[in-house]
Amino acid sequence: GLAYKVRTDGNLTIVVEGPPDGDWWNGEFEEINDMPGVHILNTRNPSFPVPTNKFGWNFYNDVCTDGDLAYVLNDGFWEIYDLTGFGGWEPIFEEDDSEEDAAITADGSIFCISNAEEELIGIWDTSTPQESVLASTIDFNCRDIFLTENMLYCQGDEFRIYSLENLEEPQLISTLDDLV
Repeated sequence: GLAYKVRTDGNLTIVVEGPPDGDWWNGEFEEINDMPGVHILNTRNPSFPVPTNKFGWNFYNDVCTDGDLAYVLNDGFWEIYDLTGFGGWEPIFEEDDSEEDAAITADGSIFCISNAEEELIGIWDTSTPQESVLASTIDFNCRDIFLTENMLYCQGDEFRIYSLENLEEPQLISTLDDLV
């Protein structure tokens, strides 16, 4: 497959493999290791990237990382993978609530997913990743999101910034109707 999306986090580069041309499911991959997925590369030395791991067995829409966790988005679900000493194909958490055009972001123990069709942003507490819980939702049709230092930046029909100091009660800090 082709590199569909690329993300970096420190010395790691995450490559999401995109679908090949044609009908890929009819015998194109002889072994599970040949299946598409998410590739982890150590890029400490950019002129010599070293593949360190691969997980998943599907074509994914997006991935974001925070520390030792990778959050992976697919049609209809999202998953959390542990990147430390990773030795298998299994996610440590899976939730059946996403869309193809969803946007994701993570920082610290917070994961956010924008579900444009339902016009909701889900705010998840991932302090115990295997037992992640939906802490709250924000009613907003958001196409792109970014989270840093408990501040959630959302771009939809307008630009909004929310404070997530209290995950159960996100606070709207500011709104900008027109971006120049």
